Amino acid sequence: MDPTTEELLFMGTECETSGIEAFNTVRDMENLDAEAAVERTRAILTWLSSSNMIDLFLANPFTYEPDPRDGDPTGTALIRADRLWTVDGPDDRWLLYDATPWGRLMLENWWTEHREKGSTS
Repeated sequence: MDPTTEELLFMGTECETSGIEAFNTVRDMENLDAEAAVERTRAILTWLSSSNMIDLFLANPFTYEPDPRDGDPTGTALIRADRLWTVDGPDDRWLLYDATPWGRLMLENWWTEHREKGSTS
């Protein structure tokens, strides 16, 4: 797991994390322009979601509570540019994500592995 992916997964362990927070982190960590940051953020979140390390959902931006509606896309189809780089989404909801128990375990294992490598070098 590269440092940016690890950071986005870690962010999901703290509380619900918004797509815009993920976008800003990717843009800053990798020094990307907005277009490249959207694509990189989309790729990372898609990989984390497809690997069952995060749960994605659309939520009320004030309460961060899930706000599902009829006809909503599901899974990685939620990861759209207009939900990553603006707080004014197309329908007044934000893309949020949380780390899953599997994601937390994978992150813990990643940290342990890197800590052990660091202590033996």
